Amino acid sequence: MLSNPRWVLVVDDDDDHRDVMVETLEDAGYRAVGVASGGQALKAIRDEPFLVLADLRMPRMDGSGLLNAMQAELGSRVPPVVFITGASPWTIENVAAPVLSKPVDIDQLLSVVGRHSPELAVRDPRNQVGMKTSPPCS
Repeated sequence: MLSNPRWVLVVDDDDDHRDVMVETLEDAGYRAVGVASGGQALKAIRDEPFLVLADLRMPRMDGSGLLNAMQAELGSRVPPVVFITGASPWTIENVAAPVLSKPVDIDQLLSVVGRHSPELAVRDPRNQVGMKTSPPCS
């Protein structure tokens, strides 16, 4: 069992993208764990993340398949799921969860995670070297 019960599960078969998301969340003060497949995610959810960020298009078990498997295994205890995809937004249909586009905007990512765990304090990671953020809206 994880020592910190409040954590985010990042599921993405793209190692680089998964690692950047985990690092970004950790830099912001969240505990994050990354796995490369739906099968690994099904094992990891036993430690009860407060949020799952899952790639919508993965081999073997895609994001929708993962959500269905989590619902079958956990029933009403399924944590909120947000899908991530590199697909064009207009090609995504009938998805049962919110969707973020790749590459994920840091501000958008932290906003989504923060909505699911507002009681956790987060640091602003935008001062980290190599991080890209959207310009502020005016």
